[in-house]
Amino acid sequence: MADVLDAFLWGLDPNGSDGRVRSVTIEDGSPGTDAELGPIVAAGLADLVIEAAISDALPAERRRRVGDAIAKVDSLIPVVRYTWFDHARKTEQRERVARGRRLENELTTSWLVPRLRQDIAAYRARIDMLRWLMEGS
Repeated sequence: MADVLDAFLWGLDPNGSDGRVRSVTIEDGSPGTDAELGPIVAAGLADLVIEAAISDALPAERRRRVGDAIAKVDSLIPVVRYTWFDHARKTEQRERVARGRRLENELTTSWLVPRLRQDIAAYRARIDMLRWLMEGS
């Protein structure tokens, strides 16, 4: 439990870390990158911290550290809300850009490509006419 709590605290405040790297094994075998698995690990660690906080079997020092971890989580809630808002805003911007590109692609395929094909056909006809005139003279 001590290493899990230390890892959780390090995740909340990497600057307060002792520098040791901890690895966490996820038992359900979910594939994915650290970024994808991070929320799962954070939720599991938060659950462990809360369970430890309500346990009377912990010594007073450990309960104090668990209380500190919960206080850090509480202090991070506004940051997480802003991050979610920022992600939502960026997702909305990407969706608008994607819709604009889709419209641009539709315009290109429905108007520009047929127009270019007509122009190419007209130039080929002119080239054929010039060749015919050059051969005839």
